Amino acid sequence: MMVIYQAIGVVIFFSACVAALTLYVSFKKWYPISYLCSVSLYIFTVAFAIEVFHLGSNIILAILAFSTFLMLGTGHYMTRKLKLKRK
Repeated sequence: MMVIYQAIGVVIFFSACVAALTLYVSFKKWYPISYLCSVSLYIFTVAFAIEVFHLGSNIILAILAFSTFLMLGTGHYMTRKLKLKRK
């Protein structure tokens, strides 16, 4: 079963990279590439953790909630840092 998650993760990652490059060619901005690559890598990582550790549904939801708050906090912190640097 692990091979299936790995294959799905690779397909999601490369399709997101192709979509991001298409968006870059269209809009000439880098942030769509980072958004799509990070989301696809996140999906791959969560699927890998689920398969390897044989986690139950409550633990999976706890990990997803924790990582969501971690990413929100990191994004908020970095946004404030960048605003201070620009001034």
